[in-house]
Amino acid sequence: MPEFHLTQFFLELQDPNIEVLEGGKELKGDRVVKFIHAKRTYEAPLCLCGCQTQKWSLTHTTLQCLSVAGFPMFLHLDKQRFRCPSCGKTSLAKSTDLEDFCSISQAVKLKILELLRQKISMSVIADLLEVSVPTVQRVLDSVSIRPVTQLPEALFFDENHLLRDQMAFVLVDSLTHDILDVVESRHLETSRKFFLGFKRALRQKVKYITMDMYAPYMTLVKALFPWAPIVLDRFHIVQNLSRAFNKTRIQIMKEFPTDSAEYRHMKYFWELLQTASWKLSYKTYYDRSFRQRISQREIVHKILDTSPELERDYMLYQNLIYDI
Repeated sequence: MPEFHLTQFFLELQDPNIEVLEGGKELKGDRVVKFIHAKRTYEAPLCLCGCQTQKWSLTHTTLQCLSVAGFPMFLHLDKQRFRCPSCGKTSLAKSTDLEDFCSISQAVKLKILELLRQKISMSVIADLLEVSVPTVQRVLDSVSIRPVTQLPEALFFDENHLLRDQMAFVLVDSLTHDILDVVESRHLETSRKFFLGFKRALRQKVKYITMDMYAPYMTLVKALFPWAPIVLDRFHIVQNLSRAFNKTRIQIMKEFPTDSAEYRHMKYFWELLQTASWKLSYKTYYDRSFRQRISQREIVHKILDTSPELERDYMLYQNLIYDI
């Protein structure tokens, strides 16, 4: 999985600018919880005054995630702060996975909505997800008491598991990251009926739509929002590139005998090949497979030296995810 550590995948963190630093267990009150320490940063943006901001400091925040292996899970996130040297104004790195002034992840909120559809009491849901009953009520109010009557300029189409075998269509404001509504199915006909509930004049206010490469979404936009350009979600682009490169790696790996060093290295070090090259460590350690002290970068170079085809595809893959 490119740029994304496996923990990011399991925590349903889709922001590629979140980098996992470490994880473990800690005491929180009188209970043992699991935690992930991560950092979110990106290139300094332009200030509203037009000047280039500079990276200034980090602000710490703690976000509650879905439980993992029976343990409550928390994300300790260091968010980058930026400062404009001209006007002195500061800003904070934004994320689609984090809502300002909120300590609960979007995944937890969607899980609350899933359990509410199963007619489970709010107190039971609160106990299951380690949140308060008022939190469950606020999540319910956000999608039921305030029906969507207006559409923002920027829409984001997302999905999440609603039931075990059913994906829900999640409508998000791309600018504020607020969940506008959750439709019970992401099937074309269901989402089409939802948007037909809005007059054409309201739909024409939408300037652009961000989505993954799910074909029914493309059909929906062309039919009901033909004027709105489609912006493909970077996370899903990188994810598809990762899958394509991983398929190539497996095909090349199978060309070698299963007891060969080439086969073994391509199989055991697949995650290093998927990782962004600029994130590979120079620090050496003793590896039993190579029987020497070696760094992550050296391991990748040695594997690529065994197959020109793999090296060619690896360089193409790395260049693409860097440009994205």
